[in-house]
Amino acid sequence: MVSEAEKVGEGSLRILYLMTDPFSVGGVQSDLLALSEDLCRQGHTVTVISRTGRMVRDLRERGAEHLDLDLWFRGPLELARKVRDVARFLRDHPVDILAPQSVRATIISSLARRLVAANGELPVVTTVHNIHSAIHYHTAGWIFNLASDFVVFESHYERNRLIRKGLRPAKTDVIYSGVGLERFRPIPRDRELLVRHGISERTPVVGTVARFSKEKGHTYLLQAFSRVIKKVPDAVLMLVGDGPLMNPMESLAAELGISDRVIFTGFRREMPQYLSLLDVFALASTRESFPLAAREAMAAGKPVVATRVGGCSEVVRDGETGFLVPAMNPERLADAILELLLDKEKARKMGARSRVRASGQFDHRIWIRKNEQVFQDILLKSRGD
Repeated sequence: MVSEAEKVGEGSLRILYLMTDPFSVGGVQSDLLALSEDLCRQGHTVTVISRTGRMVRDLRERGAEHLDLDLWFRGPLELARKVRDVARFLRDHPVDILAPQSVRATIISSLARRLVAANGELPVVTTVHNIHSAIHYHTAGWIFNLASDFVVFESHYERNRLIRKGLRPAKTDVIYSGVGLERFRPIPRDRELLVRHGISERTPVVGTVARFSKEKGHTYLLQAFSRVIKKVPDAVLMLVGDGPLMNPMESLAAELGISDRVIFTGFRREMPQYLSLLDVFALASTRESFPLAAREAMAAGKPVVATRVGGCSEVVRDGETGFLVPAMNPERLADAILELLLDKEKARKMGARSRVRASGQFDHRIWIRKNEQVFQDILLKSRGD
C-alpha cells in the first residue's frame, strides 16, 4: 500500500519561493537554482517571485518559473501592496507550499495566505540563510513564531542566534545547503584559463570567489597578499567576482604595489575551472553565515583559510581542512596562507580532507532530499494527516 507521504511525493508539490533580493549572483540565488533543478526534475512545480536579475535565465533553464515582483517594503502601505500582489498571484496559481527566503518575504507570505486560504491550509516554510540586520535579529524570532509553520536554517550559528531571541526550537531544523560534488571535484589545472590569465603551471595561486562588497573583506585579503609575496614573490592572487567595490580594490592593489600579481577576473560562470587553478582558497569576510564559496572550494579539494566569523567554523575545520583566523587581521591571514604555500604536503593533505568533509556534510543530494521531506511533512500536517 502506498503511504500518504508517498502520494504527496508522487502527486508533486507546487512550491513558491519568495525573495526580497534580485535574482542575481549570490548564495541564496545559487541555492534556489540548485533546488529548482532537482525539484523540477522530480516532477514538482517551482516558481520564484523576486526582482529580476542576471540569473533568471539560468533559473528558467532549470525548469522553474519566475515572476518579476519587488517584495522589498518599508512601512505598512508598501507592505499592503506587496501582500495584495502575492495574494493575486496565489488566487490565479494554486500553490502547496510558500517558501520565503527572508524575514520580509515571510511576513508577506503569512499575510497573503490569510487572504486566499484558511489559516494553516497553505503552509509557510521559511529558510534562513543569514540575518544581518540588527532589527531583524531582534524581531525575527517573534515574527517566525507567528508567521512560519517551520523554519529551516542553513547553519547552527543562525539557528542558535534566533533561539536566544525567542524562536521556538521545536519548529526549526538545520539543513546544510549542498554542493554538487560531481561538478565541484578535484581536477587538474585548466590549461585554457592558465593561458588566458598568463599563469604558468608552477605558479602558486591564492584565490577567492566573492562579490566585491565590504563584508567580503577584500581589503584585508589584498593587504595580506602584499605580505605573502615578500616570501613567495612569484605567487598570484586571483579575485573572482564583481560588485560595487571592484574598482576601489583595483586602486588598493595599485597602492600596495601588487597590481602585477593580482588578477581581477570579473564575473565568471565556470567556477570549477577557476577553482582548479588555486593552491589555497582564502575567505577574508568580516561577516558570514554559511559560506557557499568555501564549501565549493572544499569539494574541489582545496585547503581553505577563512575568518572565524559566523558559521565559518561549521564549514572549515581549523588545522584539518584549512585554518580559521581572526577577521580584519591581514597578518594572521598572511601567515596562514604562507604556511600552506610553503608546505605543499600539508596543503595537499588538508585539501584531501576538505573533499572528504564536503562529501560527508555538504552533499547536494542529501540537501535536496531533506528539503523535499520537510515540505512533504509540513504539507501533510497542514492537511491534518
